[in-house]
Amino acid sequence: MFLIASGYGHPTYIMDPAGERLSEARTRGSAALATIDLNRRYADPWLGDMYTRRWKEQRTDVPVPLPGLEQ
Repeated sequence: MFLIASGYGHPTYIMDPAGERLSEARTRGSAALATIDLNRRYADPWLGDMYTRRWKEQRTDVPVPLPGLEQ
């Protein structure tokens, strides 16, 4: 998740999921601007491999409604 922070007592900044500040506006009345690469992957080692985790946690006991038959 990207964090965009703004306030009166601290500078406005944009931070990436790794905790790196991409942009900072130090002067009052200015804006922080950053280009965000949405194709970049941010690794979270503590989450593990999300692809294999999906198959382990998938609920096969819950039926999937067929299109057009929703209640």
